[in-house]
Amino acid sequence: MKRFIRQVSVTLKRKWRNAGGFDVMVTSGSIVAICGALVSFYFAVILRDPYIPMSIKLYWGVFIGSIFLFFLYSVKHYA
Repeated sequence: MKRFIRQVSVTLKRKWRNAGGFDVMVTSGSIVAICGALVSFYFAVILRDPYIPMSIKLYWGVFIGSIFLFFLYSVKHYA
């Protein structure tokens, strides 16, 4: 009986570890997808709009670029 309980606990621990790795992959993939959408939105809409001043375009570029770099660093660090 003790051996059976130990075997079940080991199997559950393995499944939790595998699930954690899968969650990290899914989270990093969704983060990269969101960042790609932000960057494409920036290049398609904000840079082409003639009514937005250049300084605001630069601020938006720095903001989106810093978010993108932060997420890339976190994905590389945790994955």
